[in-house]
Formats: sequence, C-alpha cells, structure tokens
Amino acid sequence: MASNKKINYVSSKKVMNISKGAQYIIVWGAYSNGKSYAVKSGVVEECYKKDKLLAYIRRYQKEDSDANAENYFLDCPVEQITGGEYSAIICFRHWLYFANYDPETAKYIKGQKLGRRFNLWEAFQTKSGVYPDMDFAIFEEFISFDQIPNEPYRLQRLISTISRNNNLRCFLVGNSITPMNSFFREWQLTNMSKQKIGTVDKYVLKTKLDDGEEIETVIKVYLTVPTNKRNNMLIGNIAKEGHGGSFHVEEHNHLDCKFTECKVLYNLVVVYEGQKMLAQFIRDKSNSHMWYITPKTSNILKNTRTVGQLRTMSKYHTNQFTPLSERESTMFKYMKIGKIAYMDNLTGTLFMQMYRGIEGSGFEME
Repeated sequence: MASNKKINYVSSKKVMNISKGAQYIIVWGAYSNGKSYAVKSGVVEECYKKDKLLAYIRRYQKEDSDANAENYFLDCPVEQITGGEYSAIICFRHWLYFANYDPETAKYIKGQKLGRRFNLWEAFQTKSGVYPDMDFAIFEEFISFDQIPNEPYRLQRLISTISRNNNLRCFLVGNSITPMNSFFREWQLTNMSKQKIGTVDKYVLKTKLDDGEEIETVIKVYLTVPTNKRNNMLIGNIAKEGHGGSFHVEEHNHLDCKFTECKVLYNLVVVYEGQKMLAQFIRDKSNSHMWYITPKTSNILKNTRTVGQLRTMSKYHTNQFTPLSERESTMFKYMKIGKIAYMDNLTGTLFMQMYRGIEGSGFEME
C-alpha cells in the first residue's frame, strides 16, 4: 500500500532565508534529502527574478564540463520558476543560460544568461577574467575524501575573482560523510562535529587588515534533517549514512586482547584537519607488535612526538611520517604495511584519511 506521508525534503525557502546576511552558507547533512535541489532552485529563482548571475563550482577539472553542468541543473523546476518562459538550463562554452527546446531545429535556443561554471583546480587561470554581477556561488560536494591542497584558499581566490570588491552569497553543499575537512579547520567551525540536526550555527570571523581596518565574515552552517523516506536498497553502514546522516565508516582491525594486556613501547600524536589521534606502538600478549590508535581528547603535552598539521618548532615534530631515528623508522614500517589496530571502526576510518592526507596520497593529482 502506498504511503501518503509527506516527504520532508530540505526547504528551498528556508535555505534562502538562512542565507541572508551571510557570505558563506554551509548546507550539509544526510544524502538524498534534497540539499542540492533546495540550494540550486532557490539560487536560480533569485537569479531569474533579479537578473543576477551564479557561479557553479566543482573541485576538479574532470567534473567541470558543459554536459555535467547541464546534468546538475536537470531537475531544477525551470518552468515553475520562470512561469513557463523557459523550460531548461543549458551550458555553452562554460556559460549557463535559460533556454527553450526548438523541435524544428532539434536544438535549444538560449535566453537569459544564468551564470558560469568553474573548478577549483583551474582557479588561478581565471583570476584575470571579468564576471560582472555574480551575486551567488554554489560549491557542490565540498565534503570529500579527496580534497585538494589549500582548498579554502583556492575557493576564496576564486570568489575574489568572480566577485571583485562586491559581496556575494556562496553556498557550500555536502553530505555528512566525514568530520574531517579543511574548511572546518581553516574557518574555525568548531561545532561542526557536534552540531545538532536541524539547527543553524552562526560563526563571525574577524580579520584585521594591514591598515588597521577590521572586517567581519559571516558563515552560517545548516545541518539538514534526514528525509523520512526510506530506501530498502541500503544495507549496514551505508543505510545509517543515508537515513541518519552518520559519518562514513569502514571495517578495520581491532585488538585480539584487552589493551591492558599489552605493553606500550612508544607514543606519538597525529594531527590533521582538526582531528587528533594517539598512536601507540605496542606488543600484545602473543608477542606481536603493532600500532594501536585511539582518539586524542586531551591537550598535547610538551616534548610529545607529533606528526602532521601542527604549528610548532618542536624538534619532536615532523609534518609527515619522517622517522627521527632508526627505531622510529622500523616502527613506521609497521604502519605503512597496515599493522594497525583501532579502538573502533570510526577511529580507523578517520585515521586512514589522516594518514593518506599527511603522506600526500589523499590528494587527487591531475
């Protein structure tokens, strides 16, 4: 029997209301709950009614094509938004247009200009371009296992190029697959991993310029509610991600004995994208050696061996897993070949992201 229950997709009207007064608006949460649809529909409507332009942004060059841009806007309610004036959104040589299909020529006829597509990978190549009246930007899938280096900086450079000295509203849309993201750290979004579903957090970042003037940047973070529509095709962890917005988790090794039965031989703290992990080299009761990883919740003490993203001149710190001794070199080899046990699967999933990011393999290179 079909259910008459209304599906609670993300509201376009609510998203646009939240965005008022902010420079950056993060819309994130469980996937398939209508986040992208709400953002694109709201922005397209504003652009149509006020004759403004939007910047549609992806991460990599391979994602940035006319065909992919058209596919992204395929579900946008163009006829409803334009009152029947247009029926589609097309992309031609990077530029987006409202359009109508002409059955006689079997082609789309371009109408009002809507915006332009960009990608962060090529962001520096567009810095001399002129893009007037860009009032909106949409950066899709900003939460990813494959971020590129200096991503927040690249986005802001691109925003600077397309907005010049004018403010615009930039939407960052993403699924809650991982709490590890360079934007969370760089923009000091300290409550992201603890935010309650359905709430909006506001951050005000103050920057003092060289001339003494202070500017404020407002960032609003909307953690969307998962949809009440269930998909029986999803099983296990992916069902939790899709229906509840849980972080992506993979299966990892655990200890075969109690930790209290192991001897700790070495300690180090790993730091990456705001996450801290305690890595301990241990010998278990069967005389096997391995690393054991747990979240690091306390402050890092002086003279602690550290690896990763940490602003310090300590002689005990390296940016990568660069050994400081022959003994450490041997221990790091255990890590490299996967001789690692974790407190739980989420810890394992996050640590492997941290490890790949620190060692450079977490970045997709063209």
